[in-house]
Amino acid sequence: MNHSARLTLLIAAFSGMLAVMLGAFGAHALRDLLEPRMLAAWQTAVEYQFWHVAALLAVGCLQQRSFCRWLGVSALAFMLGMLLFCGSLYAMALVG
Repeated sequence: MNHSARLTLLIAAFSGMLAVMLGAFGAHALRDLLEPRMLAAWQTAVEYQFWHVAALLAVGCLQQRSFCRWLGVSALAFMLGMLLFCGSLYAMALVG
């Protein structure tokens, strides 16, 4: 397995684990602390993080089969999108 594919799949696995943990944290620890609108934003962040993880897994699998610069760019774009979009929703939910 090439280095790019390994890194993409490793980040996807870690992000998936983090999404499960954040989803459980929201459902159990934040349920009584956040207003419903902010809890919905948290759940939206978790859902979109899972979609980004699925996309990263697909890109990582494609990277295993062939080397293409655009696959690396795509993986980076999904990682950045996850960080910026989901991260901003998590922050908004916590600080309002």
